[in-house]
Amino acid sequence: MDTEEIGKKILEDPFLFNLSSLAKENNIPIFLVGGYIRDLFLGIHRKDYDFTLPKEAYSCIPMIEETLHLHFFKVGKEEINTITYRIVKKDMSIDLTLFQGKTIEEDLRRRDFTINATAFSLRDETFHRVERALEDIRNRVIRAVSNHSIDQDPLRMLRAIRYLCTLNGFAIDTGLKEEISLKKEKIGNLPGERIKMELDQILLSPRPEVGMRSLYELGLLFILLPELKDLENLGQNEHHHLDVLSHTLLMIEKISWASKWIAQGGKDISLSQEEWLSLYYVVLFHDIGKQDTYSKDEKGRVH
Repeated sequence: MDTEEIGKKILEDPFLFNLSSLAKENNIPIFLVGGYIRDLFLGIHRKDYDFTLPKEAYSCIPMIEETLHLHFFKVGKEEINTITYRIVKKDMSIDLTLFQGKTIEEDLRRRDFTINATAFSLRDETFHRVERALEDIRNRVIRAVSNHSIDQDPLRMLRAIRYLCTLNGFAIDTGLKEEISLKKEKIGNLPGERIKMELDQILLSPRPEVGMRSLYELGLLFILLPELKDLENLGQNEHHHLDVLSHTLLMIEKISWASKWIAQGGKDISLSQEEWLSLYYVVLFHDIGKQDTYSKDEKGRVH
């Protein structure tokens, strides 16, 4: 689909049509940005909306709430200008932020990846995007918007891997892989809860094994989970053909494979998200004691 078709698709959504009408009637420069637009280009329709406003349009937020018949709650820190106005309901989520920069173009240049750096003005019905945004969506490439993207927020390293696991057929750009490998130590400076949230989403994704192997290959795994470091190249007894770390990563893949195999048979594993997460973390840590108890006997057998 081209941008004209996508523009029509956006306004076919009753929620966005009502917000567009409000923007036109009251001259509110509100923009739909990011994942919703990306997913439309991919033929996916979700009810996860991201909006942005110029800082001087902050006073319009109560009017938007009144139109939506919903109320935002704040997350983030006002002192460092990272406030997000959020609404979460069972069937949809809404995030609204104020521009990072003075214009929508400046805001888009400060976003994480080109595939998320497209905006649609609900007031003017115009598209705005960074260079290569549409090309990377079509070619399914996860590429940083700028050379400063990882420095602005090192969590974007994990976010890139999360997109790799959740967006079908996508690959991480070679330049971004190199940058992650070079700057991987920065991930250790982030709050644990932010890291855990991304790890959880990777493990709950359709391809958790891809995520965990990417963390390993890009050098992030042992920074995030140092307990696994000594499992690398740690041999096992004759009942195992892999070292302990390779065995652990394979088990992540097998859990994912087994659940899909059971589903194909028309059955269901009735686990909650929390229970799935527990299972994956148990698998990740189930063999960490082997590094401390490893020994070989006089016949060369591993114990």
